[in-house]
Amino acid sequence: MRHALRRRRLAALPLALLVVTVSGPSARGQEAVALTEGDGLAAMQERVSTFVEALVAYTKEVRLTEAGLESVLDHYLALEDVHGEEEAQQVVERAFRGDGYDFGVVVGDPTYVAWCGERGLEPEPFFRQFLRLQALWMREESLGGLSRALEELPGQRAEIDAAREQMGEEAYARAVASLEEAQAMIAQTRAMMEQLPVPGGDEAALLEKHEGRIRDTLGQDEPGRE
Repeated sequence: MRHALRRRRLAALPLALLVVTVSGPSARGQEAVALTEGDGLAAMQERVSTFVEALVAYTKEVRLTEAGLESVLDHYLALEDVHGEEEAQQVVERAFRGDGYDFGVVVGDPTYVAWCGERGLEPEPFFRQFLRLQALWMREESLGGLSRALEELPGQRAEIDAAREQMGEEAYARAVASLEEAQAMIAQTRAMMEQLPVPGGDEAALLEKHEGRIRDTLGQDEPGRE
């Protein structure tokens, strides 16, 4: 489960779970620079940090079980149909309360509760198993890619330095500043991902046993997937 940095859409998006993780090998340091552009970066980082802190707290006592993992994998992709995009955003805004993220808003959402009822699922136990898998996956997928993204930045800086005369001083200064912002953003994101749990108890063996299916299922949430 080792890949490079880019922004990724999880199957959980309709349940208002916005994260920055890692996936396929196409992302480079230039994409990391692109992520730093715009006035919304600080707000995005703050929200991701708030979400990760809540995720750690909500799942710290949870351990994946064989039955729970299989149930999550059985229903994972169907989660995309729980909410439409606009409704999902409304759930997001309700869940961000004060300085925290309240997963109880999602668990108690009538649409989600009805969706679980149709499938014979208990809303909160299923959701905790789902989030535990997400937390373990996010950590595994992110840290290696984020570290590699940081390692690539000096090469990006060398390219910028080599093109300095051609770019002109103003453009060169902007490029360097963007690269430095990218480095800070990646480092901050890595620090956040390091807060996520590592497998406990029998989870490591369970994850290894089902690794192929986990990769196939969670790896299908790529942007543009039909």
